[in-house]
Amino acid sequence: MSAENQGAHSSSDRNAPPFRAGALSPEEIRGECPQFRILIIGKANAGKTTILRKVCNAKPDAKPIIYDAQGNEVVQEVRHVSPEPTKSFESLFKFLRRRKGRSGDALVPSTDAPNNSTDVLNPSTERGKHDIEYQLTYAGSNFIFHDSRGIESGSEDELKIVEEFIQKREQLVDWKNQLHVIWYCVPMDDHRPISGAEKAFFSLGTGRVPVVLIFTKFDALELKCYSELLEQGKGHKEASIQAPGLANDTFQKKYLPHVQEAKFPPKTYVCLSGLDKEDNQCSELSEKTMNILDDDILINLFVSTQQNNLDLCIERSIKNIWKIGTFSQMLLVYEIIAVFPNFW
Repeated sequence: MSAENQGAHSSSDRNAPPFRAGALSPEEIRGECPQFRILIIGKANAGKTTILRKVCNAKPDAKPIIYDAQGNEVVQEVRHVSPEPTKSFESLFKFLRRRKGRSGDALVPSTDAPNNSTDVLNPSTERGKHDIEYQLTYAGSNFIFHDSRGIESGSEDELKIVEEFIQKREQLVDWKNQLHVIWYCVPMDDHRPISGAEKAFFSLGTGRVPVVLIFTKFDALELKCYSELLEQGKGHKEASIQAPGLANDTFQKKYLPHVQEAKFPPKTYVCLSGLDKEDNQCSELSEKTMNILDDDILINLFVSTQQNNLDLCIERSIKNIWKIGTFSQMLLVYEIIAVFPNFW
């Protein structure tokens, strides 16, 4: 399920070096900034690893490549955890229909998951600044991710680490070292999705770096509403039809205002469901991210880096052509392929 953007622009009064303006060729863009850099924030089991794999077009069993602040590859100690993926609302509904005469049972998202799953973005005992400086990517991807593990605790120390990291990256001269976007993940299967950590973060400014608020496992809220409708005496079919609308209404009234009314709200938000489905490539996240970027060069860099939304590449190439106006046949081809992944 998706929701329309109602968020405002996140900003602060800090002065930051602007992204380089002017027309640059794809080769020049890649030369100056070979990777698109994202800070991802969120609680453990918020689906962060799944999102990163999908936007990098990596296989489910692909292992990330991690570098320290100096660029040295980090040998990972494999930690086996259960990521607790939420089943899609459709599959849960089919399961529930087979449970005849048990409509009063409590309904909770399934936590069935292989015990050999590895979530590299879960909190570790080695938290803080050392972790947030680490750079994570996948083979063949030009994304660089930083993970702020530990912010879920809501402590002032952890929040300070994140704030200092954002400020430091904002002031760097080299474009390639700057932070380009922040993804903040909030799992909707949590008993308290919007906690003190989220409220504290959105009371801070992020400078020129826009924030996308990602509500993951949104089908968990649909399931909760489905359960409530059953308790009200609705039939399975009627409850399944009404649950998505009730979930969206609950989300808009109960959860979203907490962040929209913050001092520095996210620039946009997206609701993600069914992340366990192989064909769900988080394409809406890529689209929302592209739409909040206000620099043409950054937009081209992001679109050519993401590998999960071909329509985005086509849309951007058409816009680039219209901006040029008059052009030669060679330039036409050049602009078309400029934003497609794997060409540069």
